[in-house]
Amino acid sequence: MIKRLTLLILCTCLPALAAFGQGDYMRAAQTVDEYIAKKLAESKIIPAPPSSDAEFIRRVYLDIVGVIPSAEEVSAFLRSGAANKRERLILTLLSDKQPYRDMYQEHWATVWEQWLIGRGDRRDSGVNRATIKSWLRDVVFAKNMPYDEMVRQILTAQGTTEESGPVNFFAKWGPNQADIAAAASRVFLGVRTSCARCHDHKFEKWKQEDFWSYAAFFSRTQGRVVRPRDDFNRPFFAVAEQPAQGELVATVDDGPKKGVKVTATTHLNGDVIQLTGTFQAREELARWMTAPGNPWFAQNVVNKMWDYFLGRGFVNPVDDFRDGNPPSHPEALKFLAEDFAANGYNLKYLIAVITNTKTYQRSSGLAKEPYTVRPGETLESIAQKHRISVETLRALNGSAKPMAGSQIFVPVQPEKAESVFARAQLRPLSPEQLFYSILQAVGADDVRQARSRQALEQMKANYLRRFITLFDNDEQTEQTDFEATIPQALMMMNGDLINSRLSASPILAQLLNARMMEAQRVNLIFLQTLSRPPTNEEVTLFGRLLEGRLQQARLKAANVPPPANGGQPNQQQLLQAQLKILTDAQRQAYEDILWSLVNSSEFMFIH
Repeated sequence: MIKRLTLLILCTCLPALAAFGQGDYMRAAQTVDEYIAKKLAESKIIPAPPSSDAEFIRRVYLDIVGVIPSAEEVSAFLRSGAANKRERLILTLLSDKQPYRDMYQEHWATVWEQWLIGRGDRRDSGVNRATIKSWLRDVVFAKNMPYDEMVRQILTAQGTTEESGPVNFFAKWGPNQADIAAAASRVFLGVRTSCARCHDHKFEKWKQEDFWSYAAFFSRTQGRVVRPRDDFNRPFFAVAEQPAQGELVATVDDGPKKGVKVTATTHLNGDVIQLTGTFQAREELARWMTAPGNPWFAQNVVNKMWDYFLGRGFVNPVDDFRDGNPPSHPEALKFLAEDFAANGYNLKYLIAVITNTKTYQRSSGLAKEPYTVRPGETLESIAQKHRISVETLRALNGSAKPMAGSQIFVPVQPEKAESVFARAQLRPLSPEQLFYSILQAVGADDVRQARSRQALEQMKANYLRRFITLFDNDEQTEQTDFEATIPQALMMMNGDLINSRLSASPILAQLLNARMMEAQRVNLIFLQTLSRPPTNEEVTLFGRLLEGRLQQARLKAANVPPPANGGQPNQQQLLQAQLKILTDAQRQAYEDILWSLVNSSEFMFIH
């Protein structure tokens, strides 16, 4: 198992994180919280309490490095009395210390690969996922490349998908210039321009001329699928661009104005296009798109990252910035975007800001709001009206009977609470998070240190193909709802990923060899899988299961059958046979507990 640098969590000599520059991420987090609190006060909503330390460590590990923490890491964090231990844990996960550095790079390369080109590819598109993943992991996130530079390299990419990771963006969305233009505005600006491709938008300001004036920047881009002479090799995609002079012109390819030529005169925000001399069209587009004055660029990525960590963006859906879909918290979005740009478009800095907010660190428990009791209403009728239990109402208000005209508190409905970020949203683990977390839970994450990254990638690909088939409904969009299915349940319960690892789990070996009380062993299993201690009820429940299994084993051991040859076993052979029966029963019981927790819905969600 990976030997994590647990002591870093408790260290008091960590720097403020030089990779973040001079930005005060804690002050920025506080400012964001103030804007969120303002909206909560206006809505008269009292947010859920802060998450427990156990909730927080599991959540932040999954969100930043894509895997659950080990039992040792959870135990150390829970024991720590440091007032700023959450901030220091975040710094540790974002640091250059191993193994966190590699885990961070791998996780965020996976996230951005999906954001840039989705999960599925058209047949023979020329997409090479290995090169874009390598570029993201080993260049962008290994070097903490500024986000604006990352986007510039993608927009101006030339060459082939065999040699250049950024070219894969064009392979996925090209070769048609209008398709590439629509994808670029959606991914990098959060603006859906494709609706104006063949006609003026019916409800928004976009005109067909606006779209084609923008798409003209891709008019000099040539993209094509190249089939190698060797039929056994996959085709690749090649992109090139001819230098331009004078005006950029695009030809409408659909709708009533098909065939009409449109000259690029203004950018999407109305800025006048000024082109002089010889220029590269996509370089000019990238310059405008990533400029500090662009109204969407920084806000889009900030909104996308906020959505990733909170389960919902300020603008929702995240790729639908428009006048008719205003942000829920415009001041918070504007501040985050300006702060992000002022700190050099540093993605690690942005992550530190978001994860240090009180908003991110809320529990997924109940938010509440005041309710005025009407004549004749009782706790029972109020509970029925709000589709909650009477016990929940009593927990919020005590046992006193409500009086007409008085105010009590009722839970805020989840959708309403989450729209103002009054509680943490339950989010399903991605297939990749689930894959690595299963390995971690059963003590097999040492495979991540395999000498051959290719072998690990092949192993992961084989399993992810099955996970994604079962868990994703649409290969081009992010999953927003967890839909449990019978095939998924069967795969999780019977899949060899779990069963083969359980049989050789060092965690089970540790449990069987350690001199622990049964309650301590159950506690270790819970820390290893759910990142929390068990409740008293769970300790009792699993204690009974273990005792029941051992009683059955004792009865079996007391009646060991004679040898098959009819002879009498000697005393040593008898004791060895009885010990094996008891040990096997104990091992199987712990294996079943571990198996049941890994297969629980609690394991498969970020809380």
